[in-house]
Amino acid sequence: MKCVLLTMCLFINVVLAQRDQGKNAKILIFENVQGIGGEYMFEFETSDGTRREETGKIETNPDGTESQVVHGSYSYIGDNEVIYTVNYMADKNGYRLIKMVPSVSYASPARAEKRINSALLGSLIGSGIR
Repeated sequence: MKCVLLTMCLFINVVLAQRDQGKNAKILIFENVQGIGGEYMFEFETSDGTRREETGKIETNPDGTESQVVHGSYSYIGDNEVIYTVNYMADKNGYRLIKMVPSVSYASPARAEKRINSALLGSLIGSGIR
């Protein structure tokens, strides 16, 4: 009985730690470059797997007017540990989603290990091992 209780407590701690990770995410990469003539580039990545990058520039339209053109993407890790990436662009025709691509692999070996450990703990609890 003590082993089941200990296993249950460990399982709950793992689940709560994964849920809280986004709230305490740390910035791993941050870059922001302002160019000449309205050009820019920025990117960031956080410890919870969130990533975003974007570039922008001013283009002259055929009628002589100028408009900003933006290309970018952002990624996040879903509840299923799959990385989702969204690519987009924005210009004189508005904001457009280029594509959303789910990855078929786990976000990282450390995250995969946590998921495996959670599954293992769940199977131990379900099997009634004491």
